[in-house]
Amino acid sequence: MSLNLAQNTDTILLDKRTTYLDLTHQNEILDLLYDLNREENNCYGFTRY
Repeated sequence: MSLNLAQNTDTILLDKRTTYLDLTHQNEILDLLYDLNREENNCYGFTRY
């Protein structure tokens, strides 16, 4: 995920790597992405299964 964020693109696709984290860490990542979205107006896509 850090590699995707470092590229500073407008659209970022996140795959299932966050699926295996516990709910606390998943929420922290989503909060971080929400804040980044508000600051940089990026688009995030998630795949979860």
